[in-house]
Amino acid sequence: MEQISENVIVYYPGDVVGEEATGSVKIALVGSSSYDPSGAYAWEQKFIEGVAYYADRSMNSKTGLVMFKNLNYAILCGKPANPLQNPEMSVDNPEFTAKTTSNFDFCDQADGIIFNFLKKSQAPAPLLLFGNYAQSQKMICRCPAEYYAYPMVKLMCERYQIPLYPGKMVSVLLMLQGLFTLPAFQQVQQFNLPE
Repeated sequence: MEQISENVIVYYPGDVVGEEATGSVKIALVGSSSYDPSGAYAWEQKFIEGVAYYADRSMNSKTGLVMFKNLNYAILCGKPANPLQNPEMSVDNPEFTAKTTSNFDFCDQADGIIFNFLKKSQAPAPLLLFGNYAQSQKMICRCPAEYYAYPMVKLMCERYQIPLYPGKMVSVLLMLQGLFTLPAFQQVQQFNLPE
């Protein structure tokens, strides 16, 4: 667990989502991990930094966005904080099983799930999770047309009314706004008009 800002806590595979997340909006980040060993495409970290930016700004009523005001966020990040020492996909590999189990647990606990498919990735785990949670009504998806399984992802999104965003130039703000259209997030928003 890592406290990123006053309003944002991040959990990584192996972490237990505890009492400190009570009352927080829980967002699971699932999908392809960076295919560049340098971490140049570490979308999870960019998303986390973006959420912290908007959450912190929302405290200032002059520059913040009202939809993020007075909310705390628990980001349930499917990517380990440190690279796996043994990335072998095997039930005998404790690192693999812990990461996979955490991803399912995070998706179960989340109010919203962001699936992000990187165009050059061919990892099977994100598709398995995507199919498992397609009917949850708490997903949004980012998938470029170049992704090898794009037709399958697109059809699933259409079938289950999952918001689908193209691969290019999708901002953290756009993804957050997409989450707030989901039923679970509409319950989180408690805006009352002044009397």
